Amino acid sequence: MTRKPTPAGFIIENGAVVDGIGETEEQAWDDWARVMRMSGVVVIEDGEPIEDDRGHYVRRSQYRAKPATKALLDVLDEEGGAFPWSEADGVACTLREAEDASPEDDGG
Repeated sequence: MTRKPTPAGFIIENGAVVDGIGETEEQAWDDWARVMRMSGVVVIEDGEPIEDDRGHYVRRSQYRAKPATKALLDVLDEEGGAFPWSEADGVACTLREAEDASPEDDGG
């Protein structure tokens, strides 16, 4: 039996790593901005020129907000954004939750 993952909050991700989490999308973006500041990363808006003296930078448009399960939010809060995760039914989730959401193979 498959179990559809239930969103409990949001993550901010760039396809490789999660850099923000929160109960609401706004809180997740605020957490992302805090992580960028703490990491010394400059956020550059689309269309803004890149200057050589800016150091490390990212464009906000490189990141996306996604709904996420409580289990994933909890593990990211504990382990950090480099934790492996997946997606099922449009919801970011742990690998185990994604496996549980997959239709069972009937062997035929």
